[in-house]
Amino acid sequence: MKAFLVFMLAITTTQVFAQNGESRGSFSTRSESRTTELRLIPTIGLAEMELQGSTVNNLDSGVSVGGLLELGGGSTTFQTGLLYNQFGSKSDNGSLKFNLDYLSIPVLAKINFSGSPEGGAYLKAGVMPGFLTSHTAKASNGLSGTIDNVNSFDLPAVVGLGGSIPTSSIGTFNIEGAFARSLLKINSEGSGSVYNQGFILSVGYSISI
Repeated sequence: MKAFLVFMLAITTTQVFAQNGESRGSFSTRSESRTTELRLIPTIGLAEMELQGSTVNNLDSGVSVGGLLELGGGSTTFQTGLLYNQFGSKSDNGSLKFNLDYLSIPVLAKINFSGSPEGGAYLKAGVMPGFLTSHTAKASNGLSGTIDNVNSFDLPAVVGLGGSIPTSSIGTFNIEGAFARSLLKINSEGSGSVYNQGFILSVGYSISI
């Protein structure tokens, strides 16, 4: 997380100096170019999630991988796509782990502080509807089984901060961190409410198409 914050500070500082440089003088040699309206973003990341409200409620690591489509070319753009998310949680001593896998379709709005999605820092927020594909419990002694009473649909809210660096005329490297929490409880039975909650740190490469 500390490395991510240092990266974001570097992105923001570079963006400020670039804007200051462009504002000096009455003439500019910068060529005007039209920002591409559609970008494909393969992405892979680490999901650190927990089951808030469960007795097995410690952060556990999983994978978040897939692809996004980004639409728009200005200060506000929109993203959707398909992600495979491994959510879960573990007990205090790590002897029991719950694993919940989802196919998720993010619906996100993105604010690009540089005025363009092709470089600089950004903020994104939205929802990430997910459809349950697997729900298992694993013990440290090798025993495993299926978790009962889990809803087949989850609706996490997502808010995150990221940065992008242009690496070619058609692509940018992206890194971002996001907080996610279910808006709906994921347990179908029981008096309490259990929610997916945690952080997703991911990298991707945005390709203009």
